[in-house]
Amino acid sequence: MPAGLEVKGLDALLARFAAAPRLIEEQLEDAGDTILAAGIALLADEPSPPSGSRYVRTHTLSRAWRETDRRFVVAGNSRSVVLRNPTLYLGWVQVQASQAKVHRGRWETIEGAQTKIAPLAEQKLAEAGANVAAALAKG
Repeated sequence: MPAGLEVKGLDALLARFAAAPRLIEEQLEDAGDTILAAGIALLADEPSPPSGSRYVRTHTLSRAWRETDRRFVVAGNSRSVVLRNPTLYLGWVQVQASQAKVHRGRWETIEGAQTKIAPLAEQKLAEAGANVAAALAKG
């Protein structure tokens, strides 16, 4: 028999990598849930009413953020987490481009929340990657 090089343990290594998609999905879901919770906390927070205001709040907007439809969207190789709030007047309260003057500087905007949670998102996604690498290394 001719001499050759045999790599032992290759089947075990390949089996570990076969588990990678499931591990990645689990870690991304955990990171996504944490990131979403931070976004929801910012967007659902209601500022105090302006002094002298007689408006009685319905809490519809903040409640809709807490009960929001959370979706993990996959488009090609890209994944994103989407929060939806069906409140009809959302734009006048929490969308920067259309926010009413009375709400500016008082209500958190979607854009502001996104900026504020960006460092947390980077941290949680980095941790997810490290967790997947550690799990694959352990076998």
